[in-house]
Amino acid sequence: MDSRMTGIPVDERPTKAESDEGKHYLSAGDEIGIPEIDLAGLDGEGRAEVVKSIGDACQKWGFFQVINHGVPTSVTQSMMQVCQEFFDIPTEENVKLYPDDKLKPVRFGTSRTLSRDTLLEWRDYLRCPSRPLSDFIHLWPAKPSTFREVTMEYSKETGALAKRLCCAISESLGVESECLYEVIGKHQQIIMPTYYPPCPNPELTIGLCAHTDLGGITILLQDQVGGLEVFNEGRWVGVKPLPDAFVVNLADQTQV
Repeated sequence: MDSRMTGIPVDERPTKAESDEGKHYLSAGDEIGIPEIDLAGLDGEGRAEVVKSIGDACQKWGFFQVINHGVPTSVTQSMMQVCQEFFDIPTEENVKLYPDDKLKPVRFGTSRTLSRDTLLEWRDYLRCPSRPLSDFIHLWPAKPSTFREVTMEYSKETGALAKRLCCAISESLGVESECLYEVIGKHQQIIMPTYYPPCPNPELTIGLCAHTDLGGITILLQDQVGGLEVFNEGRWVGVKPLPDAFVVNLADQTQV
């Protein structure tokens, strides 16, 4: 057993025991789930209906999945591929991106090299600010060789999607379309590839602890492994990955 995890109290371990007080879990296969919204009508005659669906999802969940979002499949597949290639690089090499200054904008992080006696978040991640692009792209990893090109295109496509979603959310609140985007959309955009490697003691660790996102809106591209859970009305609900879909999460600034 990993010595870093032996001291974790039982009640802090990521179990789904039925005896856990105040906790109710629904798997991704259960009937209930976060809303699924087809954005095909967002730029046409069906806009009002789509905007209403987005507003309802924001009010009741703060999460929803979108399909027919306009981001080409070739872009999302290339992004998945290049991220996998990045995390396939030996950790000893990627850890060179681990910052001595926590304020460095581009940085690699890993919890597998840290020692602590609390619940361990078993993940690697890469933080890549992408707006304005000219300020950051030269700081992005040079390996794999296509990383910068692929990530630049992904950033542009998801940035455009974020603007469309912000406009729809504004309209659902009965305010001018550009209102939310004017507040949060002109600020930083961050691409954050995240990898959850196999763990020798999965019963004692977790990919990412319960949290809320700090920014305005999060657009998440999941692989088909799944694992994301959303807390709603006293229960954790597993989010079933949909092919070629994004999970949208209203973050703290938008909620405020």
